[in-house]
Amino acid sequence: MKGKFLIVILCVLLASPAFVGCENDSPEASSSNNTSTTLSEQNETTESETIEATTEPLTEESTNSFDMDKTLENTYLCGVQLAPDLTFGMLGEDFSVEPEGASLSPQSGNLSCDVNYKGQYLGVITFKDCESVDHITEDSEIFGILIQNSDTDKFDVPKISVYGVTLNDTHETLYEALGDSYTVRGLNDNVKYCEPDSKRQYDFIFNSMGEDKLVSVSIMNP
Repeated sequence: MKGKFLIVILCVLLASPAFVGCENDSPEASSSNNTSTTLSEQNETTESETIEATTEPLTEESTNSFDMDKTLENTYLCGVQLAPDLTFGMLGEDFSVEPEGASLSPQSGNLSCDVNYKGQYLGVITFKDCESVDHITEDSEIFGILIQNSDTDKFDVPKISVYGVTLNDTHETLYEALGDSYTVRGLNDNVKYCEPDSKRQYDFIFNSMGEDKLVSVSIMNP
């Protein structure tokens, strides 16, 4: 169920041009195998029905700049502070990769895996230029991170915090913390922050049932 939910989230992301980077060129596309979702691929064809169901005209956009490096430095994954040069080793020994269901992108050579925190499912991490789980080391670079709000009660710390914004927070909380350098698009007022002329970005996905609640955070750091 967790993997299927992640696939739905990424379908929403891929269906909307506002969630594929700040350059004119489309980034690589996304695919999934079992519970792992490939964040590194964003140019594959999405079903036309999904596009029609999940996209709406652009509703709001700001031209202000967004500092990706500073935002990463103010992001915590289960209490661990991130940094611009994301590697698996910086997360520490409480994080582990689940070999089952790992998905390799033939196009990019990136590997997406389910990741656990203290043995509890956390989300999906995509590693750059990694052929298999056996090749993941402390120095393996992280291309993307996708965290959803499932089982948050099983964690002793917030699964993810960005400038203090955590899963289940509202749009207002997000805007107060990250400012107005955002793009809003889609039926659920999903929010993107990205660097100008860059594919590095944060995507904040809100509840599809209309409830003002943050259900997923995606970080793209190619």
